[in-house]
Amino acid sequence: MTSAHALITGASHGIGRRLALGLAEDGYSLSLCARSPGPLMELADSIPTPVLAVPCDVSDPIACEEMLQAAVAKFGCVDALIHCAGIFRAGNLELSHDDLDALYATNVRGTFNVIKATVPQFSTAGGHLINFASRRGKMAHPSEALYSASKYAVVGYSEALYKELAPRGIKVTAICPGWVYTEMARTAPVAKQEMIQTEDMLATVRYLLSLSKAACVKQILMEPAGDLV
Repeated sequence: MTSAHALITGASHGIGRRLALGLAEDGYSLSLCARSPGPLMELADSIPTPVLAVPCDVSDPIACEEMLQAAVAKFGCVDALIHCAGIFRAGNLELSHDDLDALYATNVRGTFNVIKATVPQFSTAGGHLINFASRRGKMAHPSEALYSASKYAVVGYSEALYKELAPRGIKVTAICPGWVYTEMARTAPVAKQEMIQTEDMLATVRYLLSLSKAACVKQILMEPAGDLV
């Protein structure tokens, strides 16, 4: 068991929700944020460990700062930031400028907003920043071109932070999964049993958080059995 403090974005659904429940089992104090207040509060009510739930749209930098202030006021320094918030749009040239703006507002600017607000609040002993990117941030596909571009940005930003924050003892890892069985993957051309499961994502995060300070993992690329490339 641990008394560490983890902040999870996108916590109300999918990967973020499974991570919140799993890290609660491990004894983490949790600060959780998501845009959907109803499911977020329902999740918080089901967690037995100390928890703070803050509805927050990560594309809003002021909301991110206020969320961090509330988290630090309740639990102190952040030991782990697990950034799961993101949206998906399928398509390329047929998508609209509004689709492009939405993807970049959440997936790119939202990543920057959360990290900018959180890094000053990491413990002086260091910590771990885990960005959930996507396999599409490593291998683009024409049917998901704009989404791919937004996730390439997350992977590139994570790689730069990996080097920049290392002297402060802060590890940075980008996790790049293919199809994960969540609501976001409802249109996936892959059978449920051949998708990555949210339990796999929890096991991966637990592995990363269990490593010694000397072990740094920059990226993890994970593919579903039903969609290898």
